[in-house]
Amino acid sequence: MPPGWWHGVLRRVAMALIALTSLAAGSVIAQQYPARPIRLIVPFAPGGGTDITARAVAQKLSESWGQTVVADNRAGANGTIGVDITAKSAPDGYTIAMISSSHAVNANLYSSTIDLIAGQIQMQLGMKAE
Repeated sequence: MPPGWWHGVLRRVAMALIALTSLAAGSVIAQQYPARPIRLIVPFAPGGGTDITARAVAQKLSESWGQTVVADNRAGANGTIGVDITAKSAPDGYTIAMISSSHAVNANLYSSTIDLIAGQIQMQLGMKAE
């Protein structure tokens, strides 16, 4: 056997495995997003500034995505209740929240089952808050 013969064999095996993996990955079809209605949680009472803004955003998102975006008002505790519901929802991208600047001080004013600041950062990154 000539020197480097095994390198050639290993290279061919690796290239064959990469080709097979590429073919298998190509058969997976990504699901269109959104495939069902989106829930936009508004953690304030209906008729307020955040609610009006959220409904305008929901309408534009519905037009853009071709899927219904429903504004769901969950008022209480200066928005903490709605944010808590959003953080505990399934991390599938079908529940989003419209918060206001008052959310920044809520962690110091109210006790919550989640860390509001860490939860907000995780929600922005698309992960479930713990």
